[in-house]
Amino acid sequence: MLATAQSLSGKVALVTGSRGIGKGIAIALAENGANVAVTYSSSKSKAVGDALVEELKKLGAKAAAFEHDVRAFDKAPALVEEVVKTFGGLDILVNNAGVSVPTPVGATKIDDYDYIFDVNVKGVYFLTEAAVKHIQDYGRIISITSILARMVLPNNSIYSASKAAVEAFTRSWAVELASRHITANSVNPGPIDTDMFNGFEQASGGEASAWAKTFPGGRVGQLADVGDVVAFLASEKSRWITGTVVGANGGALMV
Repeated sequence: MLATAQSLSGKVALVTGSRGIGKGIAIALAENGANVAVTYSSSKSKAVGDALVEELKKLGAKAAAFEHDVRAFDKAPALVEEVVKTFGGLDILVNNAGVSVPTPVGATKIDDYDYIFDVNVKGVYFLTEAAVKHIQDYGRIISITSILARMVLPNNSIYSASKAAVEAFTRSWAVELASRHITANSVNPGPIDTDMFNGFEQASGGEASAWAKTFPGGRVGQLADVGDVVAFLASEKSRWITGTVVGANGGALMV
């Protein structure tokens, strides 16, 4: 059963990232009645965050954008506190911000390894660490992983490992937070029409989209394909789902 219009009325969500999948998630949450805080990583992307806020407000949501680099682990508590102060609480955390750098084994730079793990793993963990102190009972933690946590794409072993780590976090958090009726789940997207995917597409000479068309879904995913799944997991209707990974990937992992 899908989330329905206004099923998140009165709920407050924090979504990391204002572009791509993060934008689609924020829109889906607002369409379902949530008030939404989004982040942008630096002053260079402030305009992106502000533009998304205006789009969310047009949907009737209270919305605000906050500058936050997820690698600033010690600043995560301040971000969460500012969101709570602005919106009056926190019910839903969506760990979406992520990066990918091609890293062939045998030619990997330590800085690239650290960058991927700092954003995709440590950033997720320490923002969640800060958020659970404020998330209301019966709240939701939703983390965006990738099909590459479970399948192989050459030159992406570090990225794959980082996303697999988040799936492991999800299972542990589901157990640790069960007494508060907080659910923790991951969403596992396949190729989605974003700047990151378009970078893969250009680097592969068009092979990335051709690969996506071999999946049962037969196409590259759209932002709403992930956003709608997240909105459902954020809703009360998902109350019996926790500690799992939901594939929003057009059947990619069946191939």
